[in-house]
Amino acid sequence: MEKIKLCGLDTSSRCSGYSYFENGELIEHGVVDLGKFKGSSDERIREMGRGLLKALQKYDPDIVVIEEEVIGSSTTTRMLAMIIGIVMSWTIAKNREFHMLQPSQWRSLVCNEGESYPRKREDAKAWDISKCKEFFGIDVGDDEADGILIGKAYIRKYGD
Repeated sequence: MEKIKLCGLDTSSRCSGYSYFENGELIEHGVVDLGKFKGSSDERIREMGRGLLKALQKYDPDIVVIEEEVIGSSTTTRMLAMIIGIVMSWTIAKNREFHMLQPSQWRSLVCNEGESYPRKREDAKAWDISKCKEFFGIDVGDDEADGILIGKAYIRKYGD
């Protein structure tokens, strides 16, 4: 049986979380952390793009699932759109599937029956971390948790 490889990505200009699944099983996860990066916005976009492309090249997924951009400030929106564009370009060049899930959509998909997710950002981030502990028994930060749960949400929606 051929492996189905999936990467879940929670992109940002500061710290992007990622996950790698094979046939629905979490294999690896991490972050591209530019928290100490001192360059311009354009340099930050390029560095984040390089980091995410490195992960995509390492795992060579069949499917990439990314969090759909939530509208923020114009600078943040521009930066996120460019980072998402870098990822989408990789999927086009490699002829791979590309999917976007809104935060409310992927959080709903990882809820247990009868459970709802918190609506406030800080509460939602803490909930995401706790869901990773519940599902996978791992302690991770919020960006990494989001990258993992985005992948899990896609798997729950569409199957292994």
